[in-house]
Amino acid sequence: MTSFSATFPDTDIIQALGDDLIYKRGSKKLPIKGVVEEVGANIYIEELHFEASFLQSAIALVPQRGDLIIGNNRTYTVDMIINTDDSYYKLVVR
Repeated sequence: MTSFSATFPDTDIIQALGDDLIYKRGSKKLPIKGVVEEVGANIYIEELHFEASFLQSAIALVPQRGDLIIGNNRTYTVDMIINTDDSYYKLVVR
């Protein structure tokens, strides 16, 4: 059975549910829609941390450690990429 969310394009879901974020590398600032959430430990990280998810098409560069994501009245620093599935980036941010 197909999930309800699978009937909508990823871009529509992110536009409706994502937060307004700024992806920053050096002096370059890119407005993106995405989600930053606090999550518990998982197989990659053994402690409470934040994960940021956004569409790969939202930025024309590959995220790197030390890049910044600004949003939700906070500035997060990219620590590592934990997943790329051909449409989304999922990053550990601190």
